[in-house]
Amino acid sequence: MNLAVLSPERGSEIMALHPEIESWIVGGHSLGGAMAPELAEAKTKVKGIFFLAAYPADDGIRDTEVQVVSLWGSDDGVADLDKVKAAEAAYPGAAVMTEIEGGNHAGFGDYGAQKGDNPGFSDCLRRSVSHGKSGHFYEKVPIAAKCPAA
Repeated sequence: MNLAVLSPERGSEIMALHPEIESWIVGGHSLGGAMAPELAEAKTKVKGIFFLAAYPADDGIRDTEVQVVSLWGSDDGVADLDKVKAAEAAYPGAAVMTEIEGGNHAGFGDYGAQKGDNPGFSDCLRRSVSHGKSGHFYEKVPIAAKCPAA
């Protein structure tokens, strides 16, 4: 299994392979997103973090200068959406917090249905996030994604 939570050092290893990159945006889905703040706390080259149905374990990034974008689906049956939304208090500055109407938890990935999740769209959600419909990260343009239910 290739999960960030099982290999938290992996992000640092990849960053070390590319010293020419001066600014990084890190993030992930679910537990992978929860691991992203570790890099932001340790690496000053991290300028942004995105959370997909995720939230940090603590408020360690509050005193950093990273920009934060947090996206979640309204029909997520896995993530604790109260915690996803409450995490805004742990973010530095003004985070973009956006709920995607009709989205579920597994829709951010490409691994099929997930136990406990609600039905929702997946291909549309994945395309919206990966093809720029989620807005420009640095400009912090909020998402306006609405996909038909599958």
